[in-house]
Amino acid sequence: MLNNKLFRALAGSGCVWVLQVLSQHCGLAEVPKKWLDLARLHDTVDSYPGGSLDSYVRLTRFTDLKIDLVKELLAQGVEPDVPDGRGQTPLMHAAVLGNILTVQALLSADASPSSKDRQGRTPLFFAAFGGHYGIVEILLDLGVSIDLGDTKGDTPTTMATRRGHMRVFRLLERRRQI
Repeated sequence: MLNNKLFRALAGSGCVWVLQVLSQHCGLAEVPKKWLDLARLHDTVDSYPGGSLDSYVRLTRFTDLKIDLVKELLAQGVEPDVPDGRGQTPLMHAAVLGNILTVQALLSADASPSSKDRQGRTPLFFAAFGGHYGIVEILLDLGVSIDLGDTKGDTPTTMATRRGHMRVFRLLERRRQI
């Protein structure tokens, strides 16, 4: 039998079809529900960075349908913090996309607001990168650190500035002074 690490890695990458093929190859009648649901969560939330433009358009166009699926999967006990192959969690993907409903659902399901990907980027970093004021505000209200930098030394504040998100930059600066 395949070890759980492989199933977890595939599920964390949203690879539903690969899980199905692999399960059949291993003689399983179906993909274990735990891994299939996790893959669906990642597939539902994940589209950027690294996703296709088509999946990004689909995600933004059908946000209401997607949030219902996200909530259903989380209610079924899918782990909200399992990272994809880049170490990015569904919360990070929702933050960069500006999907505030998904961010709220993931946080309500105990997703970590201060998780880091392989490059040291946090959900706040991704929200600042995307210029999503409301999500930045939610994360700051949870007490996440403003000054955590990635492996290159970039912080949420430097990303907001570099990307021209001055409203987000001012919010970060105000909160830093508190």
